[in-house]
Amino acid sequence: GENSKRKYRVTVFATSSPFFSQLEIIIYVQDVNDNPPVLKDFTIIFNNFDEKFITGVIGRVPAYDPDEIDKNKLVYEFTAGNEAKFLHLNSSNGEITLDSRLNSDIPRNGTLQVRVSDGLNEPAKATCHLYVRFVSMEMLQNSVTIRLNNMTKIAFMSPVYKFFVDALANILKTEDRNIFVINIQNDTDVKAKILNVSIAVRNNEGHFHTAEYIQEQIYLQRITL
Repeated sequence: GENSKRKYRVTVFATSSPFFSQLEIIIYVQDVNDNPPVLKDFTIIFNNFDEKFITGVIGRVPAYDPDEIDKNKLVYEFTAGNEAKFLHLNSSNGEITLDSRLNSDIPRNGTLQVRVSDGLNEPAKATCHLYVRFVSMEMLQNSVTIRLNNMTKIAFMSPVYKFFVDALANILKTEDRNIFVINIQNDTDVKAKILNVSIAVRNNEGHFHTAEYIQEQIYLQRITL
């Protein structure tokens, strides 16, 4: 971001022996809109727990403007991929809510194009990948929790998430689409930064591996993970 300091004091000295004089000059700096907004590709993963559908804000488009003057003036919009209006986007602050039609046991994936403008510079454009998955009781009953040391939620979701899922798919000899990260939670019982990640793994028959099987495979190949 830009320097947030907006006021400077400069003292000027002038001498002509035996006389001298000094003057304090105050300089005020006004920010101008000379930087475009910044937005990178991002992913939304929404796990719909039975009877736990979220009706409020689930997050926001991760855009920002280096210009202090424009931080609250950005305009957000979906330009493609949201024709069915499954996502509702607040054009003023980038907050995202889910349409009630997503409250079902039918998984939905989509790719959306997002545009963010400050009204003057070149708009920022990015791709949003959307994954909506229903978390069933079978998944919960066969889930395991993996403790990750020195990890936070933000660090895990980008970019560790993909590495984590790919590693699990590799040691469990399945495709990444069969790995379901159903919850991430900070461990509050310890002082260290421990992140608890709960997962379930679907087998080739469409059911889920038992927790015992997953634990055994992870233990045997824990170095790989």
